[in-house]
Amino acid sequence: MKLQRVSNQPVLQPRKHIEWERSAVFNPAAFYENGVFHLFYRAVYHEGTRGGADYVYDSCIGHARSLDGIHFQCDDRPVLRNKTYIGGEIYDPQDARVVKIDGTYYMVYTNWKNHRIGEPWLAVSADLETWQDQGPMLSYDDWGWNKNALLFPEKIGGRFAAFHRPEDQRYKHLPMSEFKYGYWTRGPIENFEPVPGIAVVYSDDLRTWEGNQGVLSPRPGMWDGRKAGSAAPPVRTEQGWLTVYHGIDELGVYRLGIALLDLNDPSVVIKRQDEPILEPELEWELRGDVPNVVFACGAVLFYNNLWVYYGAADTVIGLAIGDVAEVLTAG
Repeated sequence: MKLQRVSNQPVLQPRKHIEWERSAVFNPAAFYENGVFHLFYRAVYHEGTRGGADYVYDSCIGHARSLDGIHFQCDDRPVLRNKTYIGGEIYDPQDARVVKIDGTYYMVYTNWKNHRIGEPWLAVSADLETWQDQGPMLSYDDWGWNKNALLFPEKIGGRFAAFHRPEDQRYKHLPMSEFKYGYWTRGPIENFEPVPGIAVVYSDDLRTWEGNQGVLSPRPGMWDGRKAGSAAPPVRTEQGWLTVYHGIDELGVYRLGIALLDLNDPSVVIKRQDEPILEPELEWELRGDVPNVVFACGAVLFYNNLWVYYGAADTVIGLAIGDVAEVLTAG
């Protein structure tokens, strides 16, 4: 399967007159219901010198709607915005994923604490309009650094199921200063072996999680050889869970891949495509706040096509579409 872009231009770009999103919009959750496409996108305002004392970086979650999935109208206020809590801790919401389970909408997003620590948080809604924060879903105390978390769109074996990408659990007892973001571990990098990528966990209450079985790990020497992480929530098909994920190579290039997982035990990989389904090629995918990036948090199964909304170079949003039959019928 290879995704085809609907256009050589982004479907969503930052609105310069809206302060909280004037620098970048990217990495949207996607949800389709009642004839409306919804995007819950990461919106950023930044200024100053990156890494300098004058640097300001604020992240929020915005909401956009469309009847055709291509032309979007955006709200002027974010549905989730950055907050400062007691003690001066700053939380920036990033990279949402949205599903609906038993009539409730769930948004899992990374809360970036003090611009240093990633922790998956949860928000819930009854109508996709107003969201109520529920606090940490996979806490830093339990899992350490953690990103790319999402919920499956239905329970498995009567329990909530989630993907996440926690840091190497063997070394999370070491000081936080030892953490190497590029390797996702606090452990030694001499003779480094890639840490497990996507793992699945289960819960009855969305707070206590068990299992932590590896699902998709980096494949050394390939396009996903450095890291592998979740992208969009898995899509149920008769053959299994169709799962879009992201991979990073040794040069730091982000691409998207696809795999098919067992419906009853998603730690069982039925098939995993060797080639990426999308990679940076266009100017706005190659250059931006973070170059050489295509990164997805949402996909919609629309008839027999998978509509994948993706962030490009951490700056704008693109749309690419693929026929799921190419994956499901491939040998």
